[in-house]
Amino acid sequence: MSDINNQSLMYEDFKRAGPIEAIAIALSRFVETIVPGRFEKAGQKWIYRPNNFVTFEVQPRKVGILLTLRGTPGHFRERAVKLLVSAMSTSRTLICIALPKAVIQ
Repeated sequence: MSDINNQSLMYEDFKRAGPIEAIAIALSRFVETIVPGRFEKAGQKWIYRPNNFVTFEVQPRKVGILLTLRGTPGHFRERAVKLLVSAMSTSRTLICIALPKAVIQ
């Protein structure tokens, strides 16, 4: 299946998340800018391959999306710093990254 067709299916699936559909789409697009890859459907989940660091799962009864991130606190800290530096050097847009206290320490 082509990446474009897969993306269309994912966005269609996100409609089941109700009012946060647009947030799910925005987050999935952001993921695509961080690391090369593609989302693939696996059961009820959309997994970002090949490194599998993020998974989206629509929760229609709860009207939401379960977002799972895989990695260690140090990995997230390193990635957040790289993203912030990259955003500051390439854009005039301010990006705020909220990290749990355990990740920052």
